[in-house]
Amino acid sequence: MNANNRVLGVVLAAGASSRMGTSKMALAWGNSSVLETTLSNVTQSSAADTVLVTGGYRQLVESLPAVAQTKRVHNADYAAGEMISSMKLALKWVQSRSELPSAVFILPVDMPFVTADTIDQIIQTSKQHPDLIIAPTHDVRRGHPVLFPLEIFEKFETLPADSAPRDLLKEHKSS
Repeated sequence: MNANNRVLGVVLAAGASSRMGTSKMALAWGNSSVLETTLSNVTQSSAADTVLVTGGYRQLVESLPAVAQTKRVHNADYAAGEMISSMKLALKWVQSRSELPSAVFILPVDMPFVTADTIDQIIQTSKQHPDLIIAPTHDVRRGHPVLFPLEIFEKFETLPADSAPRDLLKEHKSS
């Protein structure tokens, strides 16, 4: 276990919104957009740093005011439709940091209702259970964000391109 207790946040915004036909990230949410609200909630949390993974609608996403101050990486393979390519890209970003985190949480962009308090509760729980995957639950269903200890998050690197994050979740205990 990495003893530094730094947690990094990854916001996944690489989807093409193909079922919706337009970018759900840019839809109005309160006084801003879905994406900007999600980013604001993450940056207001106790996460040490945040990266946004872009893909479809890149120009639109990068034109949003809140995105200008956010670290980001672009998933050129977003059209393949598999979330694992974004997870692997996020992992490379995490591994490039001068100080590795103890854990990383993943939050899909279309979760503006996940508050900074919820994120902080997950981060606090991870400090009590540093070797477990942590995720909120409701009616016995796992929700978001999902926090991975770094050692488990690094296993995304070895998953096949057609796998899903839940494949890794099934292999490890969670709380």
